[in-house]
Amino acid sequence: GALCGLLNLSSSDVGAELVERIGTELETALKLKELSNIKFLVRFLGELYNSGVLEGRSFLDVLNVFLNCASVKENVPRSFTDFFLQVVLSTLPHVGTALAEEHPEELQKAVEQLKVLVAQRDKTLEALADAFIAQGETYYNWYFRGILKQREAGWPSLSCIPVPHLAHFKSQFEDSQKHRIAMSFIEGGDWQQKPVSFGSVVIPARIALFKKEHMPSAFTVIDQIVFHDIAVDLMPFFSPRRAQLTSLFFGFSHLPSDVPLDHLCVEVVFSQLFRLPKTPIPQVFYSSFLVELCKTRLKTIPPALGEALITFYDRIEELDVVEISRLITWFAFHLCNFDYKWQWEQWADALEKEDSIKFTFVREVLERCVRLSYYERVIKAIPQDFVKAMPVKPEKSFAYESEDHEHNALAKEVLKAFSQKLDVAEIKAGLFETESFKALDPTNQHSIVVSCLLSIGSKSISHLDNALARYQELAKDVAKFNSTLLVSCAWAFWNKSPQHFELVVDRLIHHGLLPSTIVVNWMFDEGNKDLCNRFFIWRVLDNVLSRSIRKVQTLTLKCTELEGSDRMQTDDDDDDQVDKRAVLQSSLDDAKKEKKEVFLVVFQQFSMVLNLFLKSGGDVSSTWYIMTAGHFRSIGREYCLELKDSLDSLNLLFENGDERIQRMFA
Repeated sequence: GALCGLLNLSSSDVGAELVERIGTELETALKLKELSNIKFLVRFLGELYNSGVLEGRSFLDVLNVFLNCASVKENVPRSFTDFFLQVVLSTLPHVGTALAEEHPEELQKAVEQLKVLVAQRDKTLEALADAFIAQGETYYNWYFRGILKQREAGWPSLSCIPVPHLAHFKSQFEDSQKHRIAMSFIEGGDWQQKPVSFGSVVIPARIALFKKEHMPSAFTVIDQIVFHDIAVDLMPFFSPRRAQLTSLFFGFSHLPSDVPLDHLCVEVVFSQLFRLPKTPIPQVFYSSFLVELCKTRLKTIPPALGEALITFYDRIEELDVVEISRLITWFAFHLCNFDYKWQWEQWADALEKEDSIKFTFVREVLERCVRLSYYERVIKAIPQDFVKAMPVKPEKSFAYESEDHEHNALAKEVLKAFSQKLDVAEIKAGLFETESFKALDPTNQHSIVVSCLLSIGSKSISHLDNALARYQELAKDVAKFNSTLLVSCAWAFWNKSPQHFELVVDRLIHHGLLPSTIVVNWMFDEGNKDLCNRFFIWRVLDNVLSRSIRKVQTLTLKCTELEGSDRMQTDDDDDDQVDKRAVLQSSLDDAKKEKKEVFLVVFQQFSMVLNLFLKSGGDVSSTWYIMTAGHFRSIGREYCLELKDSLDSLNLLFENGDERIQRMFA
């Protein structure tokens, strides 16, 4: 901004051209819904105003337009109003000092309007984005409180924002030629007249991990908020270059020396890791970045990180289940990078009650560590007392392998046939016609076939894919008899290795052998109730839902591409194209129907098991209820756009159920 101000001093034509160009870029960003660009361009307009390039009235006109857009109105998407509220909130601290001096009345009006806008928002939705469910103060309230504190202090410049325009050039900029931005599109464009959903907008998480005593009095609430905002904005741009991002995080040389940057940075990273429903950047980035921070600042970041982890552990019952899952994934990754060093004795209380969220957290961390390393390495690194929280050693459970099993000999014959790669016709005509095989009931026959298929496919995913492809006909026979048998046999075979079970279910669905609804029904079966305490089973469900969505998206893209290619075809090719289009459209219709069906089954099962549990007086503080209700909430939150077409049917499912379930669904 200061550089632009100096250029404007040397030539007002440059300043005019710059303001015009920013206006054009803002117009484009609003048309294309480029959310980051809109936010940065408005903030840059504020810097141009600070540096004497843009007229104050012109800048206030832009702010007022966006304030009007932030007003909650009927038939205006929540994401649309939320975004423009975020834009104004994040811009005002940067320009408050100059506006208070030159346009105090207009600034006061803007703050009062912000007060109304923040107060009228539905706090329920914002609470869903809080890392701690009972935290109390939502993101918008937090940000607005900081702005009020800045106003009470007389709108001073903030310590985390460099102000060269005030330090060196204030008198020159006051006398410079100022320019106005063209408002025609900003005030009357289709983006404002016909507001659409900014589907990618999510309410930022608001996390307070550390006590206020960590912060010096000179570093106010709004300083913390603006630092958080700047740090969050840096992440997407420098995520591939973590070392450079680390340097930028700790490059605020103008901050007071007693500001605990390490604690601030840890809060910022976790605020993004816990964004709901999805993280802005893939989760692995945050894990890798925290490792980079620890290695760069070995003496200061690890203690701050340890404090944060202890806070999360102590208040884990208040975390959303998705955030617990992310915390588990991050901490296991972190342990693997730092030789599994942790003060395990601080978590000894988790071992006292196995049916608790804390025990579940410790167990899942250790299970994830085993996935990232190997069983012997992890069990060697933890105290003896924590061995009880270790999962069993990952291995297959091939029941027919035991010499004592009554069907061992028959299973050996089936395995031999598979190993020799006999075709299906030979196996059916030979082995399946023997007296010993025909003497078995159909359930045992199919169980042996499935278990043997899984055994020859247990070496790798490629082995499994080859086995399922070669003997697809046999697997389809099992599915025709009882599809549930496929998934139950898979669990019996890999019950000691949930990771393999996840892969097997995925490959069975991929090969078209296992309907998604069967997996969902099996998962919620009363006999598998205890599995709901394990995070792997919810990953299976998430994969089932994601698969159904991806299938629709893939077929939709193919249909679109085919329609585009139609314009390039000759008349001779019309018949072929019509046939292709008809086949693709039919597949797409089937995929959409399947997706709708699987979502309805999922919520039907949730409704049944949760209402039954509450009706029977179940303990809402139990791990089963916390996990099941938590994932019910998270699935509705993550896939809300996919549920629009099924809302009427879903409302019927929950209208007569327990009020607590109705509130979660609403």
